Amino acid sequence: MTVTQPPQTDSTQRFWTLYLQEHDRKLNRWMHVTGTLASWIILIVAVWIRLWWLLLLMPLAGYGLAWLGHVLVERNRPLSIRYPWQSLLADYKLTLLMISGRDPGHVQKDAQRPSKDA
Repeated sequence: MTVTQPPQTDSTQRFWTLYLQEHDRKLNRWMHVTGTLASWIILIVAVWIRLWWLLLLMPLAGYGLAWLGHVLVERNRPLSIRYPWQSLLADYKLTLLMISGRDPGHVQKDAQRPSKDA
């Protein structure tokens, strides 16, 4: 597993850049989107039918697929362990971008290394 240095600032743009570096592979990005959408669906269903215990499944759906993507696809450590709120907001941003057809792609970790999707 590779470990990327965490951001040294609270800058949203710097975190977003780091987030994209840690989500380099398209499959991992889609695993995050699927988990996030599943958690949103669970929220809607729980509120609609008033089964509040279903809300306990939200983190399982969201983090479960995302963390599998990091372990099996990216082979890195999820940023959500160290930056839970920033990562959650970045997951939401990624989801909204991806479902609107605007895949943010990847940010290469260094100029010499080609994308893993290539």
